[in-house]
Amino acid sequence: MKHALRCGVLLVRSLLVAGPLVAQDAPKPAPELQKLAPLVGQWQGAGSFHESGKTSKWQATGNYRWVLDGFWLQGDFSITFDGIDTPMFRRMYLGWDAEQKRMVSMAVDNTGTAGVHELAVQADGSVVQMAAAHQNGMDYTERSTFKVDGDKLSQTVDLLMPFGASMQMVEGSFQRQKEAKELPLPEVAFSGAAVAEPMRRVGAWAGMYSVVGSMVPLPGMPETKIEGVDEYRTLFGGVLLHCHTDGQAEGMPGKYVSEAFFAHDAKRGCLVGVFVSNMGEVGCQEARYTADGKSLVSTMATLFDGQNMVQRAVFDLDAEGRPTAAAAHALYGGAAPYVNFRATYRRQ
Repeated sequence: MKHALRCGVLLVRSLLVAGPLVAQDAPKPAPELQKLAPLVGQWQGAGSFHESGKTSKWQATGNYRWVLDGFWLQGDFSITFDGIDTPMFRRMYLGWDAEQKRMVSMAVDNTGTAGVHELAVQADGSVVQMAAAHQNGMDYTERSTFKVDGDKLSQTVDLLMPFGASMQMVEGSFQRQKEAKELPLPEVAFSGAAVAEPMRRVGAWAGMYSVVGSMVPLPGMPETKIEGVDEYRTLFGGVLLHCHTDGQAEGMPGKYVSEAFFAHDAKRGCLVGVFVSNMGEVGCQEARYTADGKSLVSTMATLFDGQNMVQRAVFDLDAEGRPTAAAAHALYGGAAPYVNFRATYRRQ
């Protein structure tokens, strides 16, 4: 088995570090990540946006840089459209999903969307993402293609609608810049995106928490004590909730660090959470409040060490809707269900 610090709760996959599987060497970034290295740097660009028979212009600035111990290439871009005061802000984490042997992009933006999408690096070095999407009651597929040629980055976005031919929505190019700079996060959502009721409720989690608990990574393994600190903050007027985690497990050196984002999915009618970590982990889960509003329940089906795993986490909430305790059950391979995570949360 691989060594991993694995969180047993996927609503707050970011909430805490989990126990180690085997005391072997920590995982290292996959060699496949070098296919993304040409993207590293600061970029400035412009292009056209086509929608409903109209064409408008956009300008953008952003950068790609390695984060989380080199497991993820973080991309931050601010895009300004003609006639719209608030910029669109998009954050991406590009990397390698070692469990499913695929290149992926975990992405969020200030329209209030969050998701994990598969990437494919073509023979010519271009990177292609195919993402299923839903907007205004319609399902469609979005294909994004970007390619680096020296100090130039070109990008196109095409849409495949339920009927008819595909159509190009975005085209443009970027030029590499000499100096890197941080991008400020917009204080409001893009183009008036509304804060859904579940996001308003989970926004009460904002703050710093100390987390103490235990973890049983796999059936039959000994319980491991874990502890960490989670910092939650709302973004873009509340359409997203971000959690940064620093954690550690008893008897293991180093720290577990993760970044997680939570948004509302109108089609599924639930909260969705996406996360990446400095162990190379990536995932997505659903979460819903119980009918009495006293708990938040998260579920996820995934692969863990090559076996099917299903997890359910139940978070107890106080009168303000903040977490006080949690427990998670897991189904792993053909083993019987077991409790693999327990923790208490104290707001600092």
